Amino acid sequence: MTLKDSFARVVDQPIAAVDIKGNLKHVTEADLRTLLEPVVNRRFLNVDLLTLKERVEADPWIAQATLSRRWPDRLQVSLVEETAIARWGDSSFLNQAGEEKNVGDNSVLQDLPLLRGPEQSQQKVARKYVEIASLLLPLALQVNELTLEDDLSWQLALDNGLVIRLGRDQLLEKIKRFSTVYETVLKPKLADIYSVDLRYHNGLAVEWSPQALSLAN
Repeated sequence: MTLKDSFARVVDQPIAAVDIKGNLKHVTEADLRTLLEPVVNRRFLNVDLLTLKERVEADPWIAQATLSRRWPDRLQVSLVEETAIARWGDSSFLNQAGEEKNVGDNSVLQDLPLLRGPEQSQQKVARKYVEIASLLLPLALQVNELTLEDDLSWQLALDNGLVIRLGRDQLLEKIKRFSTVYETVLKPKLADIYSVDLRYHNGLAVEWSPQALSLAN
């Protein structure tokens, strides 16, 4: 055996352990074992870190993976998990950049608002959600659902059960108009209101709930 071969045997040991770092909520240990399985029994110098990085980052919940060798026989993996800001349809979520990540079933994210829209509208809907949510914050209201319809009109559902029809344009101006009358005009009668229609250049229309209409009659 040559000196080179002896050196290689000392340096190029089989991977004995994989150290994983990261604050993970949605990626399980079983998921990680599956993702990192290709390095099991591989030798220290033969691990293709770039290919393994791409494999790990293909998981929809992993935003970034950093891999490095730790001599003599360990692999260190540092992971940053995606932050979901909203559900998208029934099977995906949107991250902070408004990118859709398909996880097959997003029911574990029921506490997040539900956003919907046509294909390729994810970032547009995400931006509007953030803008609208910030305007509603002083009213202690939260967005439950925000939908961009196929005809490019918008509809909003709030956590207090109120539905707001916004139309196609000037969304933020309409939300500001809603805000000026919510506390004094709408909130006292909230139990009797089903929806608010803001599809007007000035003013708004109220659709009363079926219960309120039956009492009125």
